[in-house]
Amino acid sequence: NNWLNADSIKGQGTLYDPRDPTKKHTAVVVADLGKAAADALASPEKHGGTTYKLVSPPFSLNDIADAFTSALGKKITVTTVPYDTAKEAFMGNGFPEWQVDGILELFHYIDDGSALTNEEDTGDIAKITGEKATSVTEWTKQVA
Repeated sequence: NNWLNADSIKGQGTLYDPRDPTKKHTAVVVADLGKAAADALASPEKHGGTTYKLVSPPFSLNDIADAFTSALGKKITVTTVPYDTAKEAFMGNGFPEWQVDGILELFHYIDDGSALTNEEDTGDIAKITGEKATSVTEWTKQVA
């Protein structure tokens, strides 16, 4: 979730994260999930027995920074912090430790280039909705 970085992006021109900023991963925009779910629920006969991988095109933290640079008209960078520092920051923002541990485990998968966080087939949202999944560039334009 990139919302936790909103203040540092706007105020300090950086996003803090423990992950390698060059590692790509596939996430998803919540609005895309909603559209896909609504379409699938409206026509269950088309989707029964099918497993979908609902992800956006792959992107890195550097890609996010570049997209915010373009959307905000000012340079945004990535500041890599140690995993322990990230854990303290998450918990300081009210996240329970079990959830932070899960988030950091996911971040480690991204750093390791795991297939779990890098789906090769990113077209399932379009198969369901008829619309391409939102890219990181499009998303930053919407939220900047």
